[in-house]
Amino acid sequence: MLDKKLHEKAVVEAVLSIFNKKNSSVLSLGISPDQNERKQKAVDFVINEGKDIFGFAEHTLIESYPDQLQDGQNFLKLLGPLEARFSGKLPLPGHYQLSIEIGILKGAKNIDRIRDKIESWVYAKAPSLAVGSPQTAPRHCVSEMVQDVPFKITLCRWEPLSPARDGKLSISRFMTNDLENKRQDRIKKAINKKCPKLLVAKNQGNGFKSVLILESNDLALANFSFIGNAFIKEIINYDNEVLDFVYLVETGISPWVVWILKDGLRNFPNISDMGPYYV
Repeated sequence: MLDKKLHEKAVVEAVLSIFNKKNSSVLSLGISPDQNERKQKAVDFVINEGKDIFGFAEHTLIESYPDQLQDGQNFLKLLGPLEARFSGKLPLPGHYQLSIEIGILKGAKNIDRIRDKIESWVYAKAPSLAVGSPQTAPRHCVSEMVQDVPFKITLCRWEPLSPARDGKLSISRFMTNDLENKRQDRIKKAINKKCPKLLVAKNQGNGFKSVLILESNDLALANFSFIGNAFIKEIINYDNEVLDFVYLVETGISPWVVWILKDGLRNFPNISDMGPYYV
């Protein structure tokens, strides 16, 4: 996998390739000021047009909720080892699913102790669960607050879809109803962080353009419509000239998919040629 800076460069170059095809232009990626300027915040990239500067670009990864990446790492660290621990040790027949709410692990301490408490609880509850079916629901699931575990956990027992899954346990997370509020908060923070930097950069010369590139790699919880709607609610708080172009690049699939969320004075969803474009 590319390191972070090389990946960012590839995402910006993907956008420039689409821009050049649409506008018959020859934009190219220039220097990365933020790698050279350490005393103050600088923009991510300079965009060149031939030997001249066209404008400046900022890239940011848009999570579906704040701290999503860290939450995923915490989730795997806490519950990941349990899949192997329970393999072949749970009552048959049944495939078991252990789930928690997303975003609740922030600040959780004593991970090993919490994991051991969850493991003991699963062993105690699994034999009492019915195999899931319309006839047995809701006796196939149990949700409880366990002592010394600072969040609710849910265990369900299902008919295994294949013999290989019989007696196995899978871990998962579920989303509450405030996902869109959390996404809105993440977009707001990104715009508030990126717009001032772009405005300072573009004001260095007459005619410089600002390009904001949003990246999403979350196929399960995000798409261009969700992100576009969240973006347009926040951008109304800024002068229309702060951002000249805004793109969304979905990198969770191959080829990558590029969407246009802002093109000059045209904003999502009132852009007839917004995409999708494939890179």
